[in-house]
Amino acid sequence: MAEPIRRVLVVGAGAAGLRVCERLRAEGYTGELVLAGAEPEIPYDRPKLSKEVLSSGRDRVDLRLITQPDWEALDLELALGRAARGLDTAGRAVEFADGRRITADRVVLACGAVPRSFPPDLVPGPRVSVLRSLAEAEALHAVLREQPRLAVIGGGFIGAEVAATASAMGAAVTIVEEQPLPLAAALGTAFARRIAEWQRAAGIELCTGTRVLGTESTEHGVRLRLGDGRELIADHVLLATGSVPATGWLADSPLILRDGVRCDTWLRTENPGVFACGDMANVAGTRSEHWTAALEQAEVLAGTLLHGATTSYRPSGYFWSQLHGHVLQSAGRTGDTVELAEGADGVLATHTEGGSPVGVTAIDAARRFNRARRELGTASLAGVTR
Repeated sequence: MAEPIRRVLVVGAGAAGLRVCERLRAEGYTGELVLAGAEPEIPYDRPKLSKEVLSSGRDRVDLRLITQPDWEALDLELALGRAARGLDTAGRAVEFADGRRITADRVVLACGAVPRSFPPDLVPGPRVSVLRSLAEAEALHAVLREQPRLAVIGGGFIGAEVAATASAMGAAVTIVEEQPLPLAAALGTAFARRIAEWQRAAGIELCTGTRVLGTESTEHGVRLRLGDGRELIADHVLLATGSVPATGWLADSPLILRDGVRCDTWLRTENPGVFACGDMANVAGTRSEHWTAALEQAEVLAGTLLHGATTSYRPSGYFWSQLHGHVLQSAGRTGDTVELAEGADGVLATHTEGGSPVGVTAIDAARRFNRARRELGTASLAGVTR
């Protein structure tokens, strides 16, 4: 006879954690449901941080993920502003930094990711920022209002989105990226070249194929010494060099931690009663930091928790972003060849590997993209952002 589930503890109050709670209630779970998070905020729409919140400030942006009536209907016990510091897998209990210990019949790990570690001379401070939380977005918004010289270290999606927002606000922006082209790994070389053209047209300086070797604070700002011999002076620096799964607090647990919490395609860890999803989950050897993946995994996890291993997780690889007034969409993955199809409604790229299509990417071509995505056989979630 199946063990009764009286209490579920979800650790991580982001989109993945909230979606787990929503799906559990939708599928008939009526027991206790505890949602814990390190930030004091209720779950919010994190992709808006690098765009709307930076440009307009928190008060002018609707960050809600669900409506107030739907939120109340979830009947959650909230444990916000509490950072997890330890997991007792045998007792299915989580210890928090404030000394509280919460025990549950099932524990869901959905803590997301944290910024990569930084060199000693370049750590977050008055002139150096990271962007992972609402508080950090609010602080950076205040900086950008002064139209500073901004150096963005890292040309991935967060770096590119912040650079676009900052440039539109009047900042003088420089992107430092180790790869020859920003976003080439995610979108392919052809699209990366177009994005670089947009960035230069917006007045953004690109320092590609190099990295920051060292920094020095001066009375005029932060001096950055680059690997190609150049030096930059910035009023403010954004570190956008990527993130790592937030598993530091699990180091003493028996969980398998290899680029995240290892779990199977039903989101089960090897420890009974403990599950993982979202940015911190390594699902059968693969980890994704796309918003869509977090939501897809959360839905599978809720079903597994209540009904067992019935439906496994199949990643769609779908995400979208907005840069310089253009909408980027992608599903699947890049391959060894790409075919571009220009049209009045934008451009569509079909990626193939060994002659078979493996992915599709589009710029301002939503209708053609959606049709191609269906043909590719890729699952989708309408209206979901990266």
